[in-house]
Amino acid sequence: MTYYCEKCGHKMDENEQVCAFCGAKQMRFSTDYETKKCKKCGKDIYVNANFCPYCGTDQAILDLHKDLQADDWKESDHDNQKNLTKQQRLEQSLLNTDLNDEDSLNQFVKQMNDAGIKVRVIKPEEKNETVHPGLIKSTKLIFKDMFKINKRMGVNDFWWGIAGIMLLTVLIASVIASAVMMMHFKPAKMLRICITIMAPFGLFFQIAMFTATWRRLHDMNMSGALMLLWLFPFFRLLLGFICMMGPRLDNNPYTFKVEDYQKNRNKFN
Repeated sequence: MTYYCEKCGHKMDENEQVCAFCGAKQMRFSTDYETKKCKKCGKDIYVNANFCPYCGTDQAILDLHKDLQADDWKESDHDNQKNLTKQQRLEQSLLNTDLNDEDSLNQFVKQMNDAGIKVRVIKPEEKNETVHPGLIKSTKLIFKDMFKINKRMGVNDFWWGIAGIMLLTVLIASVIASAVMMMHFKPAKMLRICITIMAPFGLFFQIAMFTATWRRLHDMNMSGALMLLWLFPFFRLLLGFICMMGPRLDNNPYTFKVEDYQKNRNKFN
């Protein structure tokens, strides 16, 4: 079973009591510690844990539409600011924060840091290289980076790009088949001609999808060795399901820029 470091979020073996990456002692082996509920799986975890050791969820990520609505506190119930608890003051500060205003957001982050709570603001451009992924933009991105693997590729860019390649394949195959049929050759010869013409396009598209999948694995901070699954049709389908997972931004050396990869790898290792 896979576990995660409570401090840095790196994967760990079941019996590892000290993280090999950050050196943090894992409190899940202890029986005497204060607990809190994991935001995702709901299991009891160490109260100061940055990550859930069971599902790996970053405990600093706040879901404004879920976490705050679940609280019993309402602003109208507290006219006297002096009677507010520390948690209530932070909640009120968050409610009053304009997430679209950088100064307001930075002020809230500073408040949380002063309170000893680690907060990370994840911007849209951190999840995908194109801020607004789409069929045309993401397909162009796949072809632009088709010979690069030391990058990462966001989940939305990846699937829009794959959809674009599929549409191009169908379109090109249809045009070639229509053109060959107009020559009135025998069916067997027409088939051979179609396969011969389509082969270079097929190889080109396969290379683009192969390297894009490699970069998608990097986006999830997974090893490129998983690309061995590509060699087997059944496991290639499994690889597709894996690529539906979201990004893992913490302690991930891979970026959208090749030149930053070595610098980040040294930083996180």
